[in-house]
Amino acid sequence: MITIYDWFGYELPIKERYQLIKKVGFDGILLWWSEGFGRNDYRNAPQIVWDAGLFIENIHTPVHNQNDLWLDNLDGEALSDCYNNVLQIAMSLRYRLWLCTCPAKIIHITH
Repeated sequence: MITIYDWFGYELPIKERYQLIKKVGFDGILLWWSEGFGRNDYRNAPQIVWDAGLFIENIHTPVHNQNDLWLDNLDGEALSDCYNNVLQIAMSLRYRLWLCTCPAKIIHITH
């Protein structure tokens, strides 16, 4: 199985992006899972991925301020809450089976 990160440098609608990824021969994607980088439709991405005939190798949480995770203050708490929120949102959207079968969740703990 060959996978690719779902952003490859061109502004394209997400549906078209995933169809192109499949068309050129990839089997799956590494899914960005937040509204960062203009991904306001990320909650719909799993279904769009599956509709394109791809699988999700992993989800990638936000990378902004990742060093804050180690701070014992409000910034550290906010990032921890952000990471927990990513999983809670996914769970609330009934992607429990997807989360359980997706083998990895990527979280940057430092940069």
